[in-house]
Formats: sequence, structure tokens, C-alpha cells
Amino acid sequence: MVSAPAQLACEHAGIHADTVAWARACRADATRPAEVRVSAALAWSCLVEDPVPDALRAVPEETVT
Repeated sequence: MVSAPAQLACEHAGIHADTVAWARACRADATRPAEVRVSAALAWSCLVEDPVPDALRAVPEETVT
């Protein structure tokens, strides 16, 4: 469900800044479950053309065992 807003934003309305900000906030929130943070990181990376920041690269290492 985390990637659904990103998918919808890309398919139907273009990329919305709110969706990008939401995905970034989900991935950065250490109180969220690992599967939410990893999904949000992937969603964010699909929404933007920015280089992948170190904080994003760290999410799988921090959350997945």
C-alpha cells in the first residue's frame, strides 16, 4: 500500500510534490515498520530523478536483516 500513491501519482496526475514529500517522510521515520520504510524508499526513488542520497541507501541496511 505504500507504493500505491506513488504509482497513482505517476500514472494519473504526474508527479506531485506532496506524494514525494510523503514518501520521503515515511522512509525517514524510524518509528515505522521496516517494510513501510523500504517500500517508501523505493516509491520515492521512482518518483524523482534525483541521485540516490546516502540516507536512502541506508534504509535497507538499517531495517532489513
